[in-house]
Amino acid sequence: MEKLSSSQEDYLEAIYLIKKDKKSIKSIEIARRLNVKKPSVTVAVKKLAKKGFLNYKKYNTITMTGWGEKIAKDIYKKHEILLKFFVDVLKIKKSVAEEDACKIEHTLSKTTLNRLTRFIKTVK
Repeated sequence: MEKLSSSQEDYLEAIYLIKKDKKSIKSIEIARRLNVKKPSVTVAVKKLAKKGFLNYKKYNTITMTGWGEKIAKDIYKKHEILLKFFVDVLKIKKSVAEEDACKIEHTLSKTTLNRLTRFIKTVK
């Protein structure tokens, strides 16, 4: 699989979170969550479908492939661990921590993620 851009990762994560709350995923829900216009969602979803992360047909709901869901879960896990570290350990205000976690999650290596996870567990 080819590398995803930060924006594509944001779309996958948003779709994953919508899927957790609802069974069906519609473009308008993605647009609202990411604060973008519906045509932008359509372009992004088509690209992600072409890469094998989503199933998409015009006027239908969007579904994630198994691979797409796995990647989205990994992205979300990074976000949650970073957020926990920033808020619980560094005592950063949640709104700032959310924004920073969203930026950093795209570049965090597995090694750093694993060590950060272990660190958080030992601090508890």
